[in-house]
Amino acid sequence: MKKIPSSFAQPGSSGSKAGSALVIVLSFVVLLTVVVLAMLSRSLLNGLISSASSNVSKTDLYGHGMIDQIIGDLRQEIVAGSGGTSGGQANTQPVYTSSTGIVTYMYRPAAVANSVPSLSGPYTTTVFNTTFPNLVKESTRSVAFEPYDTTVPMRAAPINSNSDLSINGRYVSPARWNKPLLLPKASASFSGGTGGTATTVSDTGTITIPVSTFVSPDWILTAADGSNPTTWPASPATTIANPKSTSYVVGRYAYTIYNEGGLLDANVAGGPWNTSVDGLTAAQAATLSKKGPSAFADLTQLPGIADLATAEGAPNRPQKIIDTLVGWRNAATTQATYTTYPGYTFASGTAENYLNYLLGLSNNFM
Repeated sequence: MKKIPSSFAQPGSSGSKAGSALVIVLSFVVLLTVVVLAMLSRSLLNGLISSASSNVSKTDLYGHGMIDQIIGDLRQEIVAGSGGTSGGQANTQPVYTSSTGIVTYMYRPAAVANSVPSLSGPYTTTVFNTTFPNLVKESTRSVAFEPYDTTVPMRAAPINSNSDLSINGRYVSPARWNKPLLLPKASASFSGGTGGTATTVSDTGTITIPVSTFVSPDWILTAADGSNPTTWPASPATTIANPKSTSYVVGRYAYTIYNEGGLLDANVAGGPWNTSVDGLTAAQAATLSKKGPSAFADLTQLPGIADLATAEGAPNRPQKIIDTLVGWRNAATTQATYTTYPGYTFASGTAENYLNYLLGLSNNFM
């Protein structure tokens, strides 16, 4: 009988069983490898998530500490501006004593000028008042936070948040500093079509670059011992750049402080007060000329809106812009009708009805 070569073994032979076992073993090895890789990937991902969460918590804690320090300086300015010193309570009056003996004082400004925050930053008083009327303070090297208490340290270091890049290239641009749009923009131009139909607007709301007069704030460095180093660099081997030193810098912050007292709330300010066409009586027009709720404000006088009186569609463009705002915001009370450009129109007597509605409010938000 002719023998069959082993390479052509029939199913069920020992060689076939060995090959099947090898395939099964290799399949299990591949499956195990996939499981191990998946576990390692998940572990790595969890580690990254945990690290990110930890960093967020650290940043949040540092941010709260930064805010507390700034508020503490503002409170100290109130005390010092009232004639108070460290441990003293000049020009103050105790107004309440708690059950545990803690006394609350009312601070009276030592001078009229002390009743408002002092200006602190890299600008002259004229620049503060004319170019940056909302800006009050800015972290600036070698500039005191307030002029009353000379013991308050100058915290800012000679490191600018914009021009002095960190080791990893990070910085805060002037455009980012002006995200709240409380600084004048470098460009506020408007361009449009003709015949009262707007076609393009050159100044979009996303452009926040401030005027070139603005100087970005300087960083305030925080060391491990809680101090604020004001020199850089300074003996890196032994102080602020050495992780083993108590003067090692663990964080930095910078700030700008604004006075929002001169701002209007866009939720309520203004109305359809075009007195030349709205048919208000002399008494009603006189009411609008007096100090009162911000709803009586003439928004056509705001910078950036009043300037448009010389643009296409002048001189009615400022009023059209305000009518569009009020028509959209107060659609129920003004009963404005939406059309194409300029957007909203008001029926006869709308201004009178809206004024009577406002004057009839006694306890609602105005």
